[in-house]
Amino acid sequence: GGETWQLKDVDFNLQRGAKAALIGRNGTGKSTFLKILHESYLATNGLESSYSSSTNYKYTGNVQVPKTIRISMVEQEPPLPADITVGDAILGITTSIDSSSSINNSKSLMDVVRRYRIVSQQAEKDSNYDADVFVKASADMDYLGGWDVLTKAEEIATKLKVNHLQEQPLSDLSGGERKRVALCAALVEEPDVLLLDEPTNFLSLAGVEWLADLLTDRNNNPKLTILMVTHDRAFLEQVCDQIVELDR
Repeated sequence: GGETWQLKDVDFNLQRGAKAALIGRNGTGKSTFLKILHESYLATNGLESSYSSSTNYKYTGNVQVPKTIRISMVEQEPPLPADITVGDAILGITTSIDSSSSINNSKSLMDVVRRYRIVSQQAEKDSNYDADVFVKASADMDYLGGWDVLTKAEEIATKLKVNHLQEQPLSDLSGGERKRVALCAALVEEPDVLLLDEPTNFLSLAGVEWLADLLTDRNNNPKLTILMVTHDRAFLEQVCDQIVELDR
């Protein structure tokens, strides 16, 4: 079969701090557009793609993202790895053996928090675990303010009704629970740019209200930039200050 264009001649700038909604009829490529932005960001930064290699689209052109900008995406049906717990996923730990060296020497706040969680779990399971490693991980948490991240993660997980699932494997969760875990992880990460595909699906009314307040809280995160796809008109009007329409 030949290839068909879903998107063509897209030229688009997203200003820092903008809260934009991507609208258009079904099939105009809204979700694909978000994925392309995220994919190219991951590729540019040498990060693992979160999409299966069977993803059947190609794109040409380029996406320019300033080097220091961090982007998180919450897909409509997030592809979370099944073999980790909810608590791991919320902190962005992606495999059950993520004690990998990539985060062992990192001094980024989130990596220090991830390392602490992995080390404390290992120490719990193994009575002969090296105490020095645990002490070092705790000291890094003190130094960088990692405990605040854990507190915040718990608050967000509680609001999104997934905190009681912390020790459950993701494979046990319903689609709605997985979506809320992915949203929780993206918010805990505090990225500069949030790409959200139908973020209010599976949220209670109170959850939707809370999310709208959080995303529009200028005091908390004045520079947070958002590009979202949503069918929730009221949510769109509450959060977004810009509308981008995709034409067929």
